[in-house]
Amino acid sequence: MKKNAFNKYAILITRGILVGGLIGGLFALVSTYDVISGVIGGAGSGAVLLTWVGLGGNIAELRNKRN
Repeated sequence: MKKNAFNKYAILITRGILVGGLIGGLFALVSTYDVISGVIGGAGSGAVLLTWVGLGGNIAELRNKRN
């Protein structure tokens, strides 16, 4: 894996943790659930989703280059 690709995924994971944690915490606060659990769950799911989106973009780029 190239260094640029590694940095790209590190940025996606970090953004996912920050944004997902914020959204999960706010949702838990509004719906009177445990806020810490919401932050942790949101951060984990946000990191996974953003990384998955980034991988999907790379796969699409590879397919376009091949065609």
